[in-house]
Parts: sequence; C-alpha cells; structure tokens
Amino acid sequence: MNTRIIILVGSFKTGGAERMALRIGKQLSQRGLDVHYVIQNNIQELPHNVPPNRLHILTEYDPNRSRLHYFQKIMLLRKVTKKVKPKAIVAFTRFSSFLATFSGVDNIIGTYDYPPYIVKSKMKHFESDWAISWPWTRKILVPSKGLYRSIRGRSKFHKSKLGYLPNCIDFEDIKESAQQSNKITTAGGETQQGQYIIAIGRLCLAKNFPLLLEAFKESKIRQSHKLLIVGHGVLEKQLEELVHELRLTNYVIFTGKVANPFPLLSRASFLVNTSIEESFCLVILEALALGVPVVATDCDFGPADMVVDNVNGRLVPNRNKKELISVLDEIEANPSLLSKWASKASDSVRSFSSQEVGEQYFRLIQQDME
Repeated sequence: MNTRIIILVGSFKTGGAERMALRIGKQLSQRGLDVHYVIQNNIQELPHNVPPNRLHILTEYDPNRSRLHYFQKIMLLRKVTKKVKPKAIVAFTRFSSFLATFSGVDNIIGTYDYPPYIVKSKMKHFESDWAISWPWTRKILVPSKGLYRSIRGRSKFHKSKLGYLPNCIDFEDIKESAQQSNKITTAGGETQQGQYIIAIGRLCLAKNFPLLLEAFKESKIRQSHKLLIVGHGVLEKQLEELVHELRLTNYVIFTGKVANPFPLLSRASFLVNTSIEESFCLVILEALALGVPVVATDCDFGPADMVVDNVNGRLVPNRNKKELISVLDEIEANPSLLSKWASKASDSVRSFSSQEVGEQYFRLIQQDME
C-alpha cells in the first residue's frame, strides 16, 4: 500500500496557497504517495480532478462563523486523520499549519503563506508561534527569501525549523489553460494581444490599485494600451469610482473574478503589480512562465525573487508613483523592450517548476518518515 499523506488547505478558492496545494499534491501523487486532500471550507472555484474518495470537506463555508467553528474543525479533522491514517500532513496556509497540530499526526510540514507578524492580531501571532513550536512540526516553509530572512531570528524554533521553498508553476498545465478562449469585449470592440496591460489580484488595500490607476492616468502608456483589472474584493466599488473620477472609464476594464485568467494573461503586453506587501505573488511567476514581462513594485517579500530588473521586466521602488510612471513611459517610447523581456521571461523562472519544487517536498516528507 502506498504511503498516505494529507494536503490540508482552507479551500479550493482561486488563491495562491490553494493553487500550490493542488500542484504539490499532483507532484506527490506522481511520486507514488497516496494523497488525500482536506479542505476546511467547501469552496471549490479552482478546476481539479481530485477523486471524491480523496477529498474530505470539513465544513460548509460560513462567513459569520464564531470561534466555536474552529473547535468543530479540529474535531472533524481528527475524525478524518483517524480514518485515513496519514504518515504526514502538509499544510498550505498559516492557519492550516496551526490546525494541523491538533490532528494527532506526528509529522507536520506547515507553511506561512503570508508574513504572519506584520499583522496586528495577537491571535495570529500566537497561532504562528504555536505551529512552529509544536513538537511534531518538522518544518515551516516560507515562499520568499526576504520573508525567510525577516523572521528566522524570532525564536529558537524559527532558527531550527524555518525553511525556504518557493511557490511553483506547472509549465505545461498553465500553457494549456492559456489556450482556452477568454474574450473581453469593450465599447470599442474586442481586445486583442498587445492592446492591454493586465493587473490580477484581490481588490484590497495591500494590492495598492489606486497607485496603479493614478500612474496609468498620468503616463503615456494609455495612448496605446488599455488596463485590464482581473479580480474582485472589498474595494471594487471604490476603485470603480476612482476610475470615474480620473476619467479613465474608456481605458480601464474590470472583469471581476475570472475562473481561468490565463488566456487573458498570456495575451497581455505585460503584467503590472503594485502591491505594498506580498509573501510571494504567484501571479508574477505565472506571467513570466507564459512569457509575459512584469513591472512590479519592489515590496519586501516576493517580486525580487522572480523579476530581474531589465531582464524579464522592471522593478520599481515600493509606493513610488513617479518611478512607475517613468517605467510606463519608457515602455511606451521603446516598445521593443517588451520583446526583449518576453524572450527571457519563461527561461528565467525554470527553477520554479512544480517538478523541481515537488521533488523537494517529496524529499522532506521521506526524510521525516525515516
């Protein structure tokens, strides 16, 4: 019988940790492990082919859940682990790593999917510290080098158990997904390759879309490109109002949530990311894998691990509108830069392939079972 393991994640919503859970699970299955998936909330937005008998759903999603909901998840997770009897749990979010410590499984590999100590919540600090100090937690992985350096000295447990392992991409899968049709129609007609730049992400404060919109307004790039914003979030209405105030209604397209954004991404001239903070920024990796250059703010964690300035795109100082406008104007004045960056984009991120990263996860699991 193949060795059983559990992949534990919050849900299968369209997020970076969720995509990572499916990608690594696939790699571990290909290496002969019997992979079971446990999702805490029944949200299944990402396409997947997990067999029903390998998918365990703890609860239905309840946005008004109380703390008692956590105890329910603990009891249900223990019920699943008693049934499956896994040799290891790989948890793909900070809270999943915390939850795994109550599973009864003595081999846990967890992750901090975002910087856990920059938030003000003492409870999240406690959960993060608990997860890494738990005796049966073998490793807590972080996806970016900057995040690793910033928290490694927090405690003796961080020094001994913290590890760096980046997020990854399945090159063949993403290229296949990008071939599917996904058309955006505007008042002026259908957008085509080369006519728009794209930004993808939750419409929230951390992504700093106002900076992008203001820079786009003041740059010359809108003479030749529209701006496509893919995603949804709490700031959607405010951003739409800002577009109206900036008189950009004919230049900016909001798509809302898109189940498969890769056709839109692959046809964009370049991706722009203006985040104030990230833990990795998986969409940057996905863009580069598709040969799409990236212009990104150099926030503390993530983008600089992938974007090599003036090789596969450009890094601009965080929160710096003037520098962003300058780069956008530079691209407008010299479009051949995009061809130059695009030619290097895919090869520049080959080390982030799911095969390579999946092999490292497999070795960690095997090592901890010896």
